[in-house]
Amino acid sequence: MVSSLIIMSTFIHMVGLASSAWIIVGCLTTFIIFFAFTWGPVVWVMLPELFPMRARGAATGIATLCLSLGSLLVAQFFPILTEVISIKSVFLIFAAIGVMAMLFVIKYLPETRGRSLEEIEVELRKRTKTTNA
Repeated sequence: MVSSLIIMSTFIHMVGLASSAWIIVGCLTTFIIFFAFTWGPVVWVMLPELFPMRARGAATGIATLCLSLGSLLVAQFFPILTEVISIKSVFLIFAAIGVMAMLFVIKYLPETRGRSLEEIEVELRKRTKTTNA
């Protein structure tokens, strides 16, 4: 996903926005396809696993609201950003955010494959040093 944003930004820089239209369409399509098979579904699977059973419903609802607000902000600020800075810079910023998100996931999110929700909750409690209150 990050590489498609970088490729798109590079083509815009090298040949201009109008001349790289089909490359942009291809890169955005690649981005969407990879998002649909990686980050997209993982968020919806991972969210409920992060919260304790007694707060799972409300906490997942609040997290979903935050995700929707974040999507709204990206959609609202994209046209503004492209007017203030170049479109290639906007895509490079999105690529940098993608790299930071990947590093965050690698460092802070536990592997949950083959584990029960209770096992995941115990590990997250140990990581955050909280007790069952």
